[in-house]
Amino acid sequence: MKRSASLFFLLQAFVLNVLLTLSLEAQMVKFTEPISEEKVINADIKVGSIHLVLKSHQSPQVYQYHSKSNLPVQLSTNYFVKNANGYLTINTRQKHASARHKMIGWELFGDISHDDHSIAPLNLSLTDSLPLKLNISVGSSNSEFDLSGLKLSKLNMNIGACNSKVVFSRKNPITLKHMHVSTGASQLFLTGLGHANFDKFTFNGGITDVTMDFEGKIKKKAKIDITIDAGNMSILIPKDVGIKLNHSSHFFSNVSLPEDFQKSKGIYYSKNYGKTKGSLIMFLKSGAGSVDISWKN
Repeated sequence: MKRSASLFFLLQAFVLNVLLTLSLEAQMVKFTEPISEEKVINADIKVGSIHLVLKSHQSPQVYQYHSKSNLPVQLSTNYFVKNANGYLTINTRQKHASARHKMIGWELFGDISHDDHSIAPLNLSLTDSLPLKLNISVGSSNSEFDLSGLKLSKLNMNIGACNSKVVFSRKNPITLKHMHVSTGASQLFLTGLGHANFDKFTFNGGITDVTMDFEGKIKKKAKIDITIDAGNMSILIPKDVGIKLNHSSHFFSNVSLPEDFQKSKGIYYSKNYGKTKGSLIMFLKSGAGSVDISWKN
């Protein structure tokens, strides 16, 4: 009888311990910073091997960050205001990591459905109420950047060994003077670029697989400067946008253009160039690989 009672109490203690552990793992950490007298925000985000999800929000907070408390990596944040400028710095803070998590680019080439805590997302959002100069540097990870609604005046993205998505689903309310994206060995999807409202877009790619979709209403003349060392690039452009293209390519590179492009003095023009409200002046330099420019249906 005493033996049965002891086993019962041991089992009960075990169940309680499991429930307590699960409860702690389910807890969320959350950080915010209220808007005060700042008129412009300068954000510098540098993260390593994490699954970062970035988007905008409408609440009166400079930023909001939340994630599960048991993740091996968290974010360290610092914010201050000086001369009506807000300065936000966000870095990766390592707690512990599995051997798989330490592998550079592990999420790019394997099944990311494993029950590894390191692949759970860290959710970060930035205010859509103030002009924003945004600098993002990402290491080896799967990341999602939904920049829709942000008042971006400057954007710089340095993306390492990643599988990443950058999305603009509605028009940037202010002019994005310069958008610069550089990648390493990565797979990258940029969609809704016509909504970004940029004056100049610079792209530098290493060994990459890139899709650029310029969906959106482009109503002005904008410049695009693209350099890709190796890999494949697909560029989709709405039919109501005129294109002027100057490209130089290596012997091992192949550039494919729509049939209605015409060449004059070494420069390619779309048939509708000069007849549309919006136009893209493109400079393309490619090494080994292929670049396909096509009209978006």
